[in-house]
Amino acid sequence: MITVGAGVAVLLVIGLVAGFLWLKGDDDAGQQGGPADATAARDVAKSYLEALARGDAEAALALSDNQPATTDLLTDEVLEKQIKRAPITDIQVGDVTERSDDGTRVKVRVSARIGNQRQESDLPMVYRDGQWKLKNAFVRSQASFRGNDDMYAESLLTFFGTRVPKSGTIYVFPGPLEAGTTSKFIEVVPLRQIVLDDLDGGATLDPTFSVNDAGRKAAEEALRAFLTKCLQPGSRPERCNGIISVPGGDLESKKVALAGPIDLSRVTFDYDGRSRRMIAIGDIPDIPVIMNDLDGVPGPDTVHAIVRENIDLGVDPPVVVE
Repeated sequence: MITVGAGVAVLLVIGLVAGFLWLKGDDDAGQQGGPADATAARDVAKSYLEALARGDAEAALALSDNQPATTDLLTDEVLEKQIKRAPITDIQVGDVTERSDDGTRVKVRVSARIGNQRQESDLPMVYRDGQWKLKNAFVRSQASFRGNDDMYAESLLTFFGTRVPKSGTIYVFPGPLEAGTTSKFIEVVPLRQIVLDDLDGGATLDPTFSVNDAGRKAAEEALRAFLTKCLQPGSRPERCNGIISVPGGDLESKKVALAGPIDLSRVTFDYDGRSRRMIAIGDIPDIPVIMNDLDGVPGPDTVHAIVRENIDLGVDPPVVVE
């Protein structure tokens, strides 16, 4: 005959066993990668950084919940260039730093050395369709565009040799950017590196530009070519008479023709770091010419030019534009 005390003991044992089995079942669900399983999320974060480190773009993108609009710059070739300049080493994965109420969104603390820079970041992770993934395994980067192809150097911008679309949006992995232009005369001032923190929120790029020595020389040649055309009878641009002063007449009536080199030493060539144009400003005295005198007899003389001309460096060779 079972006593009351013995019955209570049996019920207590049954309760403990049931509780153990319930807890074990919950642990097993976590071990299978469920929302409660922080270890699985940490493993995915580590796998992502390891994929970047070995240059495997496809493996890295496979761990992304969101997908980019284009993968033009999310390739093994581009990633290889990035890690060649800034290898990814010393990968470490820490704890979950944030968790949503339903357990399907977490942030995992990671750190790695990218080139000579140690970076730490809390990577957003999403649990969907039975597996953990990064919210974004790429960085949506927005270059500031001013929208006028004839004016601004952004219209010439390239990353890793690929022309930037008019939207200014590119998708890249964390790491250094190889920025350039389609002009051999205009260069991009080095941009900041895309960092791990940019995976959460994207990056804004504000490129500035510089003109190289070849560009400055080409700008001088463009101005010289324009002035030479002004001083060639029969094919002068209409605005040449507003630029070149001819004593006692104009270029046509005096049949002015260039007779020697044009000295540009008093002309400055300025560049604002944004435009695809340089501006040439200055005066050019004593340009040697042949022109008719008051009696209509041609002879040596000089004319004077005052210039304020825009020179487009986005074309080859550069040209003077209005």
